[in-house]
Amino acid sequence: MPNTQTVLFELRGVPVVTATSLRIPQEERNSDLSYYDIRHADCGWCEPATIEPFVMVNHYGTIATTRPLELNDGTESNQYLVLTEAEGDLISQYA
Repeated sequence: MPNTQTVLFELRGVPVVTATSLRIPQEERNSDLSYYDIRHADCGWCEPATIEPFVMVNHYGTIATTRPLELNDGTESNQYLVLTEAEGDLISQYA
């Protein structure tokens, strides 16, 4: 069944269909979507800084995308995506 969710915005060409300041529990996640946590900057809790598979400390919010993001700014064992200021501003409008 095709995904018919409303696209909120695109992040690096990937449609984002959910953006929230909350954590989305595993049991509430749609298996057709890719979920990522947003880490806020160390110097400002209201500034989204990175997208990561999971964030324990400095959690800003959660996004869901219709296809996987390329998290290639970290190492193989610690993957993340550093957000530009414009991307952070866009995310902060929704989460």
